Amino acid sequence: MAEGYRTKLFSLEGKTALVTGGGRGIGQVICRELAGAGADIIIDGAYTAV
Repeated sequence: MAEGYRTKLFSLEGKTALVTGGGRGIGQVICRELAGAGADIIIDGAYTAV
């Protein structure tokens, strides 16, 4: 599948995602993917240093 197709199909431009536990592990990967799709990210977690 072409990269441009994926970007158009799953575009999150103009959206904001709240990810709990996004500072490390699976949550961090989810944040990266959501940001790659164009979303603004808010990370909520137990650790202050991310």
